[in-house]
Amino acid sequence: MNKNGHDIARNFFTSENASSYNNVVKFATFGFDSLWKREMSKLINLDDKCVLDLACGTGIMGSLLLSNKLRMLIGCDLVFEYLLHAKKLGYSLLTNSVAEYLPYKSGTFDVVISSYLVKYANLKLTTEQHWRILKEGGIVIFHDFSYPNNKLIKSLWICYFMILNGIGKILTSWSNAFSELDKVIKESHWTSDLVSELEKQGFISIIKRYYTLGTSAIVYATKPLS
Repeated sequence: MNKNGHDIARNFFTSENASSYNNVVKFATFGFDSLWKREMSKLINLDDKCVLDLACGTGIMGSLLLSNKLRMLIGCDLVFEYLLHAKKLGYSLLTNSVAEYLPYKSGTFDVVISSYLVKYANLKLTTEQHWRILKEGGIVIFHDFSYPNNKLIKSLWICYFMILNGIGKILTSWSNAFSELDKVIKESHWTSDLVSELEKQGFISIIKRYYTLGTSAIVYATKPLS
């Protein structure tokens, strides 16, 4: 890819498609998006926690997190128009920024959680920021698509994106994402790269899990107590 991650994300997620994002995610993942997000939210006890929903988008993850007794939920996203939709949900604060340079004080959060971010991010800078803004004992949780290893699933995956590309010709506001997302996923090695960067930063108890026949993955880790 000639474009950097921010350019790709801005090309995929625009002011024109912000209002349709929630429905498109349900459709494009066959409803598995909500399952993956529930799995993320179940990994830890979120009661009385200060949580950063990074790459919060329109707030799908946030609406699920708010069912817990959080002390504070802050959302952050690259695309301002998406935050206008998230604003309706009850976040304590919303911030228009990038994952590599987060405008929060060190040691602010108990949890940093993100979905569909890491394949676009500079993982070295992102994990450095996570380490900085997390309290000791804090948790990071990452989720994104992954390219399956199984030959049969891989063939079905390729066919699915061919269909999605065709649909993008009808849903023109999503044509860029539907035609290029498969390339981004295939060329990303985010799971192994992320684990490596987390280890370099000093995170411990790093766990990687695959879901839905290897088409999605969750990685989470802990900032140790000193």
